[in-house]
Amino acid sequence: MISWALFFVSYVIVLHAFWKDVDVALVMGLLMMPGYLVLTAALRVIYGKIKVERLKPQIFPIILVSCVGAAFCQIILAIPALEIVATISEKTLKQNRSVARLVFHSMVFFGWSLAHLWLKSEREVNLETERRGEASAAAERAELQMLRFQLNPHFLFNSLNGIITEIQDRPPVALEMTHRLAEYLRHTLEFRGELLVPLRHEVSGAREYLEIERDRFGELLEVSFDVPEELGDVLVPSFLLQPLVENAVKYGRKTEAQQWQVSVELKAEGETLNIQVRNHGSLSDQKSDLFNERGKAFSGGVGLDVLLRRLALHYPGRHDFSLKQEGKYVCARIVLTGRAR
Repeated sequence: MISWALFFVSYVIVLHAFWKDVDVALVMGLLMMPGYLVLTAALRVIYGKIKVERLKPQIFPIILVSCVGAAFCQIILAIPALEIVATISEKTLKQNRSVARLVFHSMVFFGWSLAHLWLKSEREVNLETERRGEASAAAERAELQMLRFQLNPHFLFNSLNGIITEIQDRPPVALEMTHRLAEYLRHTLEFRGELLVPLRHEVSGAREYLEIERDRFGELLEVSFDVPEELGDVLVPSFLLQPLVENAVKYGRKTEAQQWQVSVELKAEGETLNIQVRNHGSLSDQKSDLFNERGKAFSGGVGLDVLLRRLALHYPGRHDFSLKQEGKYVCARIVLTGRAR
C-alpha cells in the first residue's frame, strides 16, 4: 500500500507537469489508479505462470509485450476519465500525445513488472533453499537416529559377553551383573528416541555402567566422577559418555595387570563444554586397535567411530576429539562449543 501511495503522489506530479493544473492532475490520478490496480493484477496472473528462479533475458520479450498491452488498455481507460475531468473542470483537455502516454504507461508497468518478478524470484529461491534445508535436516536426523540405534546392540553385545565370562566361574557375580544391566537398560528407556538428553542423565548412565564393571572386576577397578551440578541440565547427544567409559574400561583392563582407574571429569568454560575420560594404560595398544596408520579414521571400535560421526552432525565445525597419552594415563577429550543441533 505504501508503494502505491508513493506512486500516486508521483503520478499526480507527472500529470500536473503535463496539464499544468493541480485539480485536473489530482482528479485524473484518482480516476486512473483503479486501472493501474486492475491491470497490475492481470499482469500478476500472467507472471504467475512463469517459473522464475532468476530474471533471464528470455522472459523480457514476454514482459515487454505484456506491459505495452497493459499500457494500451490504460490509454483506453483514460478516454472516459478525461471526459469526466473535462466536465467537472469545464476545461478542454487535449487527448493527443498518445505515443508519449503509451511510452509513459509502458515504463510504469515495466518497472512494476521488474520489481514484481524480482521479488517473486527471490521468494522462490528462498523457498527452495528452505526446502533443501528441511530435507537436509531430516536426512541428518534420520542418520543420527540410525547411528544412535547402532550403539544399543553394540553396548548390549559387549555387556553380555562380560556376563558370559563370569557365569561359569562366578555365578553370583554374573547374576548381579545381569540385574544391573537390566536396570541400566530401563534407565536408557527414559529418553527413548530422543537425540538430546540432559547431561545428568548421561552421567547417571555412565555411573550405572561402571557399577556393572565394578561387579565384575571388584577392587581392581577404581571409578571417580567430577561433575559440577550446574551442568546437569545441559543438553548433549544421548550415549555421549558411554563409548568413552566403555573403551576406558576395556583398554585399561587390557594394559594394566594391577588396579586401574577410570575417571570422568566435566567442566564448562562459557559456551564450551569439556569432557575428559581417563584410564590407566598405554595408548600404543589402544591406538593400534582403534586407529588406522594415519591416526585419524577409526578402523575399529564401533562405539567411538559412531560417536565421532554423531558429533560431526550435532556440532558441525564446533567439536574436537583427542586421544593422548599423559603419563600413566590414556586421556580421551571432547570439546563441544555452543548448543547441539
